[in-house]
Amino acid sequence: MMRFSILLFVFSLLLLGCTGDESTEVDKTPPFKPDLLHHLGDNGDGGITYQVLYPEGASDVQLDDLNDDNNGIDAVAGGDWIRLQWAPFVDTDVDFVKVFRFYKNAWTILGLTQVDSVRAGDGVTYLDATLDDPGNTPTNTEWYYYIDVYDTSGNHTISDTVSYFLLEKPQLRDPSYYAIVDGSNLTFEWIALQSNSISMYRVLLFDENHERFWFFDQSDTDPDDQGYLTAEYDGAPLLPGTYFWRVDAFGEQDVTLESGMGSESLETEFFVE
Repeated sequence: MMRFSILLFVFSLLLLGCTGDESTEVDKTPPFKPDLLHHLGDNGDGGITYQVLYPEGASDVQLDDLNDDNNGIDAVAGGDWIRLQWAPFVDTDVDFVKVFRFYKNAWTILGLTQVDSVRAGDGVTYLDATLDDPGNTPTNTEWYYYIDVYDTSGNHTISDTVSYFLLEKPQLRDPSYYAIVDGSNLTFEWIALQSNSISMYRVLLFDENHERFWFFDQSDTDPDDQGYLTAEYDGAPLLPGTYFWRVDAFGEQDVTLESGMGSESLETEFFVE
């Protein structure tokens, strides 16, 4: 019995010694500041180089072609919504992201709202589809966003603020939904927006895979007597099949530096026979 007690005592000392060697430090280092991307440009603008900040310094990112998936904060075709994008996080232990939105009256911040909280592993794109909820006036307003990034230890870091001024959507007329058209004689027609802020419209044509096939910049924003604008298709021959088109509106860049100003119409599907 005495021998067993001595062995138990020695084992306890060894266990305490091992426990003493373990680190009791708690992670108190916040994540590296997240890079919430400002408006980089629009579908059809071509390539761009922009900078992302890393702990070792700024690094250039080269994009050969801007599209709806890589151009930072932007309007979307689905509704009066705004899509956010951020650079991949530097830290590997980022747990979740809080998304915040507000607008301003002069220099006063109004309507500060936590839009959502999303898991960090859900990707680097977030769609604010709550912007047109009852009580909001989504269009003709500049919306500001920032994100607050939390790691698994509860440390957090806030991004810089980006913004986008959301205009009303152009209304498409022809080709209409599911129309069957002659691809050799195709004219696009839409209703002009009743705004003095419009600087240009861009007509975009996509194939059945939603790959951009053709676009046209309409810089003459004065409509005809009926309030319509038109653009004639002058691209490569259209093979029989399914196509989608939309019109993006752009405003004068008189809002916050590095913010966007515009809208994207709903997409219309049509067929070439």
